[in-house]
Amino acid sequence: MKPGGTIIFDDYLLNPDKPPTERPKVAIDAFIAAYRDRITLKSKKLQVIVEKKSARSEKSLVGSPIVHTPEWEKRHERNMRKKRREQ
Repeated sequence: MKPGGTIIFDDYLLNPDKPPTERPKVAIDAFIAAYRDRITLKSKKLQVIVEKKSARSEKSLVGSPIVHTPEWEKRHERNMRKKRREQ
């Protein structure tokens, strides 16, 4: 999502008497905690509204981007053909 984009979670307080696995609140709270440095909490009532603050920085990415060289593409295609023949 681009910076400034909005996510609206519905039914935040649905099923408060059910086990945690059956309540949206648990997952929504986990999302907010995981992305707290990249979102702004706009509302937290029956619906939860968050706005994305900024784009991810290169430092926040895990590992380096995968670059497929022409040699890799050829090797991958050969492997895929071999797997299809074996099936």
